[in-house]
Amino acid sequence: MQEPHGDTRLPVTRRMLWLLAAGVLLAGESGVALAQSHMAGEAVERVGLGQVNWTTGWIKATGVGVPPADGGPGARLKAERAGYVVALRNLLEIVKGVRVDGESVTDAYLVKNDVIRTQVSGFIQGAQIVKTVAHPDGTVEVTVKMPVWGSESLVSALLNEKAMQSYTLSPEADTKQGYTGIVIDARGMGVNPACFPEVLDETGAVVYGPGTADRTAAEKHGLVQYRALPEGVKLSSVFGEQASIIRPVQRASLPREGRRPLRIKGLKNSGRLKANVIISVEDAKKIREDAQLGGVLKRSRVVIVTDPLIGGMEGRSPLSDRLMAAMPAGARAKSFRSRRGVPSMEMHQIRYFLALSEELNFTRAARRCGVTQPSLTNAIRALERELGGPVFHRKPRIELTELGRAVRPYVQEIAHNALHVRETARMLGAPLASVAPPQFRGITNGSGESHVKQL
Repeated sequence: MQEPHGDTRLPVTRRMLWLLAAGVLLAGESGVALAQSHMAGEAVERVGLGQVNWTTGWIKATGVGVPPADGGPGARLKAERAGYVVALRNLLEIVKGVRVDGESVTDAYLVKNDVIRTQVSGFIQGAQIVKTVAHPDGTVEVTVKMPVWGSESLVSALLNEKAMQSYTLSPEADTKQGYTGIVIDARGMGVNPACFPEVLDETGAVVYGPGTADRTAAEKHGLVQYRALPEGVKLSSVFGEQASIIRPVQRASLPREGRRPLRIKGLKNSGRLKANVIISVEDAKKIREDAQLGGVLKRSRVVIVTDPLIGGMEGRSPLSDRLMAAMPAGARAKSFRSRRGVPSMEMHQIRYFLALSEELNFTRAARRCGVTQPSLTNAIRALERELGGPVFHRKPRIELTELGRAVRPYVQEIAHNALHVRETARMLGAPLASVAPPQFRGITNGSGESHVKQL
């Protein structure tokens, strides 16, 4: 499936700056959405310069390579190699933010588990090149992909952490009766896709999840498959025997849910990252009491139907999800009441936080940032109010709190991406006349000191 890349005739400076802006998160501003692709029904989460296809199970990322300034022999190959390296780096950033379940993202497992980190790193290094596009200006776009589930996939690296069991599954008999799968309508609920979501009843009891599915089946096909449908489309027109009559399906290509799925309506999402689905007690009872559905669950024949644009995903990114996961519950509640549901941080607050986390002294940190100590102190307090808790202990000595240690890697990532944008723009030598001037707005840090210069 070919994917559009826009007008390849754009000058290198304009296109490169646009691509960087699309992939960089600055204070929570990032374009992330779930949308139908060319093939109707695919739930595709677009993240910066890549995407996660939760229907087909692939993570893709694109990198742009710039040829050497002096050109010369081998410039095309050097640009392609550079694009490949950037694509792998972008792929890693996307993988870090993939939701594992309703509470955590992949990055949390990479940090605490050396085995998972080694496996995932190897899978990323072995990512397939799916497309290479050379542009007239000498730049080369390289797109790579790695599987969400299947052999050497993200799911396979996480199976042990999820303690999934293997079951003895008897061959399926074609009885032409009974349910062949489960389709959960989660449209309008703001459900976010994840590798290992749970389906719970209204009492919080687990109906389906890693503990009920066969390990081999989940590794091969994923624990669930996500499909995207507009709100007005009836499930019966897409899932079930009526759909099979309208669009005959050969036995070899039966859909995951089969021809006779149980179709149920979800009630709401749950979990810190809104990845779990709550269903009614009545529907949960129907599933538990049907022996044939027990085999369906073990074979992970479960489909979750979402909106083409999942509520709550717009403007979010893997980094914002990782930052939200690191925050205490009270801070998350406050954050959801703020702009776009993510912490509203300014770049000067990020600079001050990082300087103080290294200096561990307000006076030295203020001197390093070129501001007065009261200005730095007020900015740190404003940041702590936004995050919902202190990021530094003041007594008996200055040191990071648990919250401060948790958010520091993600704040560093924001600062690194901002620096990367500046360095790339400087390298390309973008003429000021060709780039629209930035629109500044007055920002204060609580002490009346204005921060309007570009950082």
